[in-house]
Amino acid sequence: QVDNTKVLRFENFSVANGPTLRLVLSASRAPATIDEMRLNNLDIDLGLLAGTYGNQNYEIPADTNLSQYGSVVIYSPSLEMIYTFAPLTISSP
Repeated sequence: QVDNTKVLRFENFSVANGPTLRLVLSASRAPATIDEMRLNNLDIDLGLLAGTYGNQNYEIPADTNLSQYGSVVIYSPSLEMIYTFAPLTISSP
């Protein structure tokens, strides 16, 4: 059996706290606006941010083609604001 689990990992992570921060995969490499974050309607919401510091893991849906994504975005839907983003880098185990 092949394990197709995909995980987004943050190491030595920290970000300023904000209301209802969510983690989003975006096709845009450097989204400056919500529309850019949702480029080509490919954005995937990975859920609420687990915390504002420390090492963290987030499961990515197994059928996600990561080559279509350019960044990981921390986003507050209640403020309709992008807090920050980082380029998505892919590594193998």
